[in-house]
Amino acid sequence: MTDPRSGAGELVRRLRPAAGATSLADQIVTQLRGQILSGRLQAGDKLPTEQELCDATGVSRPVVREAISRLKADGVIVSRQGVGVFIVDDKRRMPFRIEPHHFDDPQNLLSVMELRLCVEVEAAAMAAEKHSDADLALIDEALTAMKVAVAENGSAVEEDFAFHCAIAAATGNELIEGFLRFLGVFVIPRPLLRMRPENAETGAAYMVRLVAEHQAVRDAIAARDPEGAREAMRLHLERGMTFNQNATRDEFS
Repeated sequence: MTDPRSGAGELVRRLRPAAGATSLADQIVTQLRGQILSGRLQAGDKLPTEQELCDATGVSRPVVREAISRLKADGVIVSRQGVGVFIVDDKRRMPFRIEPHHFDDPQNLLSVMELRLCVEVEAAAMAAEKHSDADLALIDEALTAMKVAVAENGSAVEEDFAFHCAIAAATGNELIEGFLRFLGVFVIPRPLLRMRPENAETGAAYMVRLVAEHQAVRDAIAARDPEGAREAMRLHLERGMTFNQNATRDEFS
């Protein structure tokens, strides 16, 4: 049995029962990863046993085993034969990632939008200065596809993401494009928002404005106006943050 004074004993008390629509294994991984990153679990600490994790979180052994396997694959923990599972010595081995279920939390959604502001505002200015004709053609192609998707009442998420990736590519900096693609399509959180009919701006009106904002970014880039592109992208992302905050506040209030 785990000593309640040990790191594992403290962890068992801090873990929450897993429930809801999100994958149970995802929830266990997120909780354990959070305990490690926060420093509550230190390098060399031993994890609770499978049964103790099951009891603390209310999930089955297969779910716990899946979560442990994923953390092992990420290099976060290591098994020692006949002894147990331990936290690795180097937190730098823990990969940065944004999981889809992170968007269940409005604060996480806001954090992702702030991250996009930090990267994409300046990327738009760089694209205005450095883009080639081929780069602009890709931006136009993505924008046209987005307009078609919106006209057909689609979410246009893939097209929206392609537009932002095309701008990142137009900077000529492979790391900027690679970083945005690494974050993935979930940086466009639109389909995860359940917009209520009683909201002042929802659905079609929001999508029409979204297309207009993308058009403004494209036009500033095409005009080789870095300041205009910077401000158009900033306005687009900040409006998105405001809308998402309002929608999630209504949903979770």
